[in-house]
Amino acid sequence: MRRAGAHLAWIFLILFAVTIFVIAALLALCGLSFEQSLVFSISALTTTGPLATHWGGANLDYTQLAGSGKLVLMLAMLLGRIETLVALAMLSMRSWGRA
Repeated sequence: MRRAGAHLAWIFLILFAVTIFVIAALLALCGLSFEQSLVFSISALTTTGPLATHWGGANLDYTQLAGSGKLVLMLAMLLGRIETLVALAMLSMRSWGRA
C-alpha cells in the first residue's frame, strides 16, 4: 500500500508542475513576462489569488490583464478548485466502475 500511495503522490506532483508550466506558457503567450505568468499561474491553481498582488514587491494587478489572460486564469482557477486528481478520476473510466 505504501508503494501505491507514493506512486500516486508522485503522479500528483508531476501533474501539478506540468499544469503550472502549461498555464504559465499560455499566459506568456498572452503577453505577460515569465515571472508574472508563473506567479499568476501558481496563485490561480492554488486558489491563493492575493498572492499575485503581494509577490516580491512586483506590481501585479488582475485588472490590467487582457481578456485572453483573464480567460486562462479563470480556467486555471476552476481547475485549481476541482483539484487535479479529482479531474483525472472523473475522466478515468475505471473509477466509474462497471454499470
